[in-house]
Amino acid sequence: WQYRDWVINAINLDMPFDQFVVEQLAGDMLPNPTMAQRIATGFHRNTQINTEGGVDKEQFRVDSIFDRIATTGEVMFGLTFGCVQCHDHKFDPFTHVEYYQMFAFFNQADEPRIEAPTAEESRKRANHTEKVKVLDTRVKALEEKDPERKKLAAELAKLKKARPRATTALVMSQRKSHRVTRRFIQGNFTRPAETVKPGVPEILHAFPETESTNRLDFARWATSSNNPLIARVTINRMWSHYFGKGIVETENDFGTQGAPPSHPKLLDWLATEFVRSKWSRKAMHRLIVTSATYRQSSNQRADLAKADPYNKLLGRQSRLRLDAEILRDNALAASGLLSTKMGGPGVFPPQPPGCMNLGQHRKKWTTSTGVDRYRRAVYTYRWRATPHPALKVFDTPDAFASCTRRIRSNTPLQALTLLNDPAFFEIAQGLAERIYREDGNTDEERIALGVRLCLVREPDIREVSVLKSFLNKQRDLYANMDAQTQSQVAQRTHGHAVRESYRSEQAAWIMLARVLLNLDETITRE
Repeated sequence: WQYRDWVINAINLDMPFDQFVVEQLAGDMLPNPTMAQRIATGFHRNTQINTEGGVDKEQFRVDSIFDRIATTGEVMFGLTFGCVQCHDHKFDPFTHVEYYQMFAFFNQADEPRIEAPTAEESRKRANHTEKVKVLDTRVKALEEKDPERKKLAAELAKLKKARPRATTALVMSQRKSHRVTRRFIQGNFTRPAETVKPGVPEILHAFPETESTNRLDFARWATSSNNPLIARVTINRMWSHYFGKGIVETENDFGTQGAPPSHPKLLDWLATEFVRSKWSRKAMHRLIVTSATYRQSSNQRADLAKADPYNKLLGRQSRLRLDAEILRDNALAASGLLSTKMGGPGVFPPQPPGCMNLGQHRKKWTTSTGVDRYRRAVYTYRWRATPHPALKVFDTPDAFASCTRRIRSNTPLQALTLLNDPAFFEIAQGLAERIYREDGNTDEERIALGVRLCLVREPDIREVSVLKSFLNKQRDLYANMDAQTQSQVAQRTHGHAVRESYRSEQAAWIMLARVLLNLDETITRE
């Protein structure tokens, strides 16, 4: 979580993108690196780890480097470097030897776990150190044979063992001793061949000629203004988030097998603007979202139905189902439950029972309480094999390998999740309470508020009529139910017990809130 918080803070502070990348690749090698710069290298420590008995540690160390090269290629160059692990690239001009020249840069890194205490942990440790110092002084002031000294010495030993623990972070650190790098025949680490020196693919921009090169040199080469790819790949990925697909549709493959750009001059201009703005992502996001192209309606246009059915010419905006994390945050925001608390360890929002039994090892999931229950989805704790089901069902990728582009599926299970998942049902309870208590005294006014909260627009007369009819049917339904059945729906709302006389009314509004949260327009960026 320390690395995740570093990323969030870096984005909020609008750290120049070239510096952001350098710190991810080699933050530990910068002059007098800060703790944040060291933690930044945790980006390349997100590889799989296997600590089972009988595991060959060298195999997994090598596999981690394979993962780092593939990730660097896709994320920063839009190229499939991973294809060259076993042989020369089938389509692009990258050789097997060049792959292991890049391997050599990462091969000189160790993989430690360091202490990275938070401010609160540092304060507790300082207090503990002071207590140890005071007690140690008292012990030394007493005579050797004094019985009190023996008692205090035992107390001191116990106090030293009780030193407050600190959060740790997985980072990379440059080795002090050189590790020889060899090419692996067919990518098999048990079949080493000739020795190779650090280098980069000849087809790419030139690498500075120096007597010795290291991972920091590689990082600066990757972010050089002479690199024609990193700005294009990054801008193209931004574009794909806003329009559903990139100017280069195969956003992780700019090679010969990738799709050509639909608007090459636009991509060139945006990339040069990115560099001109001193690699400011904030400036580029603002440029895109304030453009006339982005602000178009996503409504279908009859004149484009045949001329451009796939909207490649950007004659309108695209309709996009929200990403899983944004979808949940959007629902929380509409309900008024969303916590804007920043930083800290992962949290455990509600999920159906039994989900943690699906992995190789059973994990414990203790549901968070208080504001942690309603924090942004980026803080949801994740295991590789058992991601949170409400995120997984909306196409959140697993954590086994880097993913630069998500799919967007449309399945019945998604609708069932929005209706019945414990977390979303609780959000519906919060939305119902907000609708009923926040504004208006009539059903029409409250329904209009619910539509504004979920759809960010005013409802028309027909929509209000349909929703009011549904509300009245739910009132009749729950009014005729016994108290026990009513309480299953409206037992607690936003942490407060519900009055028995109010349960049937609140249950009806909860059902209406479930409908609003399940609308296609609620979960879609229009």
